[in-house]
Amino acid sequence: MINGYADFGGVTFSNAYFLYAALGGYADFSGATFSNAYFLHAMFREYADFSGATFSEDAYFRKATFISNASFRRATFSKGVDFHQAKFEGDLLTFKWAAFIFPDAQERACRRAKNVLAKAGNRDEEEYHFYREMEAKRIQKGIRGNSGLGLGYWLKTETWSFWRFFLHDVIEYFFVQKIFGYGVHPYWLFGWWFAMVMAFAIVYWIKGGIEQPEAKQWYDYFWFSVATAATPGYALYKPVGLFKFITGIEAILGTFMWAAFITTFARKFSRGF
Repeated sequence: MINGYADFGGVTFSNAYFLYAALGGYADFSGATFSNAYFLHAMFREYADFSGATFSEDAYFRKATFISNASFRRATFSKGVDFHQAKFEGDLLTFKWAAFIFPDAQERACRRAKNVLAKAGNRDEEEYHFYREMEAKRIQKGIRGNSGLGLGYWLKTETWSFWRFFLHDVIEYFFVQKIFGYGVHPYWLFGWWFAMVMAFAIVYWIKGGIEQPEAKQWYDYFWFSVATAATPGYALYKPVGLFKFITGIEAILGTFMWAAFITTFARKFSRGF
């Protein structure tokens, strides 16, 4: 048992055995490098700091007890991480900006952190870990799965998995994750909506997509694009030719994104920023 400050910051461990260890004070493993890390049944009575630590092999925290807070910020997990039956009694468990090679490890770790943070009422950190959990689920449904191999490898060797790639690594990645942010990033959604409005406005302006002769300035086309995406409506202007089809696409995308923004924003506001 170590009663006082345990300073292992920056230490390199080949194999770290802390089985049944009792760390009574601040446990500093920040910046440490581990091959295999065994913390089975370990007890951390004070703050456990693994910020910036690197786990090149498996990290075992099975049945460990964290009485206070635990941080794995910017930690790197090259293999698996096992928190099965671990107890987190503090108000903070974070994997913010941590890197996981295998998405199943990311999913399990971020789910544990999400639940701890939800219980403590830390909404911002909870939503961050929910986003990382959903990201990991998406990757597992895509063609990479839990292989740890890149997209290029699978596209060359597994042609049958094209639809998995298209649905989860393209459509879900861009629209559900990056644009809609899994429902926790309303400002991202508004930013993408505004960027889409600007892009359509530029197209209308360059190609002359509005019939009304009064539309001569750039802000006329911008207003037309805003009205189409948000109302939808044409704001006294009329599209010409194929632009009727283009404005229809903008109206569908814009209205859907705007409604999603309002819903996401209201949900976040009701829960508190």
